[in-house]
Amino acid sequence: MPESRFIDRAALITHHWLWQAVDLLFPPACIHCKKTGERWCPECRALIERVGDKICIHCGKRLMKGTICRDCRGHKPRYTALRSYGLYRDPLRQAIVSAKYRRDLGLGEILAGLLKTLVTEQNWQPELVIPVPMGPAKLNERGYNQVDLFARPLAWSMELPYHERVLARVREDTSQVKLTAESRRLNVARAFTVEWPGPIRNRQVLLVDDVATTGSTVDVCASALLEAGAAQVFVATLARSLLRKSNQEVV
Repeated sequence: MPESRFIDRAALITHHWLWQAVDLLFPPACIHCKKTGERWCPECRALIERVGDKICIHCGKRLMKGTICRDCRGHKPRYTALRSYGLYRDPLRQAIVSAKYRRDLGLGEILAGLLKTLVTEQNWQPELVIPVPMGPAKLNERGYNQVDLFARPLAWSMELPYHERVLARVREDTSQVKLTAESRRLNVARAFTVEWPGPIRNRQVLLVDDVATTGSTVDVCASALLEAGAAQVFVATLARSLLRKSNQEVV
C-alpha cells in the first residue's frame, strides 16, 4: 500500500481549469433551471434548504425540541458528530442524483465546495478524508464510487490526505430504502473493515457520504475506524433524508 500522500494544490487547480475548459467547449445546462452556461447556477444553489440549528447534537437530525433525538438516546453513535449541508430535496437532490448516475466530475467539484463550507461552519479540524466505500458488486456494476466524485476534490481543497482504500465494505447489504432505523443498523452491522490502519491511528478522520437518513451506515464505519485506532470520526454528508415524522422530528 502506498504511503500517505498529501494532495498537491496543483492537482486542484488543474482539475478546476480542466472542467472550466470542458464547459467552455460544451456549455452545460443548469441541472435545476436549465439555464445554459452553468452546471448548477448560483441562483439555484441558493435555493438549497439548509438543515438548520435545531438538531440533535450527535446525529444532526432536525428536532422540534431538545438537543438529543430519541434514536441517539437509545443508541449513542460512535462518531463524534454527523452534519449535513442541506435537506434531500430539490435542487440538492437533483445535484446528488446527477453526480451519482452521470459521473459528473465538474458537478462533484461544486458539491465538494458545499461540504467544505459545512466543515468550516462546524470548526472541525480533520487530518484526513475517507469516503464511505461501496461493496465490490455495486462498484463493479457502476464502475466508480459516487462519493469519490466530491470527497476527493474536498480533500484537495482542504489540502488533506485522501484515502479511498483505508476502509472497505466486506459484506453487501440489502436496500435500506424501506427499513426502520433499527433494521438499518442490523442490515449494515459488521459490513465494513479497516484494511490499512496506519494513516488513521490517533488522527481526526473526516468520513464523507452523500446522504444520511438514520446514520446507521456511517455509525458502523465510524466504529470500524475507531477500533482500528482513529482518535475521532466526524461525518459530513451533502444531504439529510427525512425518514419519518414523529413528535420530535421536523419533516
